[in-house]
Amino acid sequence: MKIIVSLSLILILLITGCQTQYSEANCPDLDYSTCPKQIEKETITKYQCYDGSIKDSINSCPKTEIEKSQEECPQLDEINVFEWKSILGSKYMRLNNSYNGYTNEGYNVTWLLYVQCEKGREKGDNIKWWYCGKYPDSLLDTIHLMKIITDNEDNILEIINKKAYNIYDENFNFEKTICYS
Repeated sequence: MKIIVSLSLILILLITGCQTQYSEANCPDLDYSTCPKQIEKETITKYQCYDGSIKDSINSCPKTEIEKSQEECPQLDEINVFEWKSILGSKYMRLNNSYNGYTNEGYNVTWLLYVQCEKGREKGDNIKWWYCGKYPDSLLDTIHLMKIITDNEDNILEIINKKAYNIYDENFNFEKTICYS
């Protein structure tokens, strides 16, 4: 009962307060002649970047690590592939080891033992193409790239390390090098 009385009092105060506060003198009639005849719509496009930030342009988004590593990725098109036979007679396709240690676009190109080539086996791969260094394991390696940037006095300013793999078509024609961190 107390709740009903309290609510009634609040309602009465609100009604009388509004009547005295907002009289007709305080609320003029609306003048529709000043309203726009046509509403114009404007589309605003925003982009959500991978880091969660929202930008006006996709080019304003920070680059992912993959995008950064691909910005300067030397194309290792000089490295050829050869067939290697194991003691047990199995045949493997590998990168030519004579290129291990050569320099391309300022990058020292190395690998430990062998870089084996295998047909595509992951989503996005071409099953007829060869991927050399994409599927390393405990005995097989990927391609390592290292570039040392120095100033005029040979002080090291930056060391860039990347990993890479080469892609060849079914006839072992070079397609491209993919870099990653």
